[in-house]
Amino acid sequence: MKLPLEIEIIKLFNSFHALSELLFVVIINTNYGIVTFKKDKNLPIFMRRVALAQAPYSEVVFGREKNAKGANPPLGLYSLKAYNNNIADIRVFDGETYDSFNNFIGDIEDFQPELIGITTVSHSYERSKDLARYFTEKALTVAGGPYATFRDQECLEDFDVVVRGEGEQTLRELIRRVPFQKINGISYIDNGKFVRNLDRTRLENLDEIPLIEWGDQEFFNYSRPSVFDNRSKTGYIITSRGCAYNCGYCCSNIMWDRIRLRNPENVAKEIARLNENYGIDYLKFWDDTFTLRSNSNLIPILNELKSRGIRFTCNARADTISEKKLAQLADAGCDKIFYGCESSVPEIRKELGRKMTNEQLASAFHLTKMFGIHTVGSFIFGSPNEKEYDIEKTIEFAIDIDPDKVLFNILTPHPGTPIYNYAIARGLIDHYKVDTSKWQGEPLGIPTISKHLTREQLQKMKFEAYKRFYGRQEYLINQLKKAQSLDDLVSIQNIVRTYL
Repeated sequence: MKLPLEIEIIKLFNSFHALSELLFVVIINTNYGIVTFKKDKNLPIFMRRVALAQAPYSEVVFGREKNAKGANPPLGLYSLKAYNNNIADIRVFDGETYDSFNNFIGDIEDFQPELIGITTVSHSYERSKDLARYFTEKALTVAGGPYATFRDQECLEDFDVVVRGEGEQTLRELIRRVPFQKINGISYIDNGKFVRNLDRTRLENLDEIPLIEWGDQEFFNYSRPSVFDNRSKTGYIITSRGCAYNCGYCCSNIMWDRIRLRNPENVAKEIARLNENYGIDYLKFWDDTFTLRSNSNLIPILNELKSRGIRFTCNARADTISEKKLAQLADAGCDKIFYGCESSVPEIRKELGRKMTNEQLASAFHLTKMFGIHTVGSFIFGSPNEKEYDIEKTIEFAIDIDPDKVLFNILTPHPGTPIYNYAIARGLIDHYKVDTSKWQGEPLGIPTISKHLTREQLQKMKFEAYKRFYGRQEYLINQLKKAQSLDDLVSIQNIVRTYL
C-alpha cells in the first residue's frame, strides 16, 4: 500500500516541519516523477495535514426533535482516516460535538490543514458550503458524500474538488498530489471547464481498510456512559457496504454498488478492540441491513458479542427475519432492532420500492417482541400518490404493531435516488438547490413531491401521528414498566416533551 521511499518522505516532512517551509527539496520517485516540496496546492506534493469534517446539522435539521432523534459519529470519515492515516496527519472534526459553529471552525483552523474534506448530505448542504467557503483560500476544499456524488457540478461552485462514491483510494491520491486528470472518481474545474473523470472502482475487499483508531476524546464524545448509573458505554461499527435492495428513497445501492461484507473474523477483531481498549459494552451496528448475513457469516460475530457480554442494536428488514435468526440475535445480546415499514398501503409501499407485505411486517414485530427485543418502526409520509386516508391507515397500522419507538418522516427526494428521478420525470420538482429559507420544516431546504398534500398538511399530519402514537396511556405505562435505568426514563421524557 505504501512505498518505502514515500514513508521516508513523510517521516522527513514530519520531523522537519519548520525547515520544510523554507527549503525547496527535489526527490526522484519512479512512480510519481519529480516530487517538489513547495507550498502550492497546484504542485504534486505530499500533504502533511488533512482535516475531514462534518458540519453540524441536528439543531438545524431536527429542530424541536433534536433531543428525541440525536446524532451519531461520521463513520465514513473515520474510515477515510483509517485508510490514509499512515501517509498524513489526518483528523476528524465533527460539528455535532461542538457547542458553536465558530468553535468548530476555530479548531479546524488551528490545525492548519492543507486539504479539508467535507461530507455532504442534502438537508445540511448549506452548512457544508459555509464551512468550505471559510477555507477556500486556506486549503484544498474537497466535497464527498451522497449529495456531492450526485450533484458534483453544483458542488464545484463552492469546492475545489468533488470525490464521487467511495473515497478511501481517491483521498489517498489527492494527499499524494497525483495530478487531477489521473485520479478516477473525482470532478473538478479545469480552465473554466467542468471535468468528470471516470468512476472509481470500488474496493473489493473491505478488510483492506484498517480498523478505526479512536482518540480518547473522540470516543468520549460519542460513547459517554449513562449520566445517572454508568450502565453502558456505546460503540459504533459498520460491517458492510452497499445494499441488495432498491428502495425508492435511498441511494445506498448506487453510492456503494453491490453489497460487500467484511470478513466476520475482521468484525470480531474490531469488537474485541472496542471492548478491550475503550470498555464498550453496547454496540450500534449501522449496516443498512445487518440481518442479510448468512448464518455462517453471522454466527462468528454473534459469538464474539456473546462471549464479551456486549448488548447491541441493528437494522433489519422484515423479510430477512425468521424465528431462528431472532433467537440467535437475542441469545447474543441484541436488545433493539430498527425496521423500515414506510407505509401500510401496498400501492404506496410499491411506489417506494418496498417489496414486503403487511403480514410480514406484523409478524416481524410480533416475533421480535416475543424474544424480548425492543423494536423501532419507521414510516414515511408524502409519497407522490399518497392521500390523507392512506396516511391514516399507516398511523393505525403503526399503533396496531406497537413498536417501542416510531419515526414518522416526510419523504425527501434526495438526488440520485429512484424517487428523485421519478419526480423529475413527472414534473413534480425541478433540479432544485437546497434552500432552507424557501423550504422550512421537514424535509429542510428540499421540496416535497406529494401530488395531493401540501407541505403544511404533511407537517401537521406527522406531528398528529406522533401525538396519537405516543399519547396512548397504555403505551406510556408499558414503556415505564420496561425502563431499566434513569436514562430510559429520560428517553421517555424527551418523547413526551417533544411530541405531546
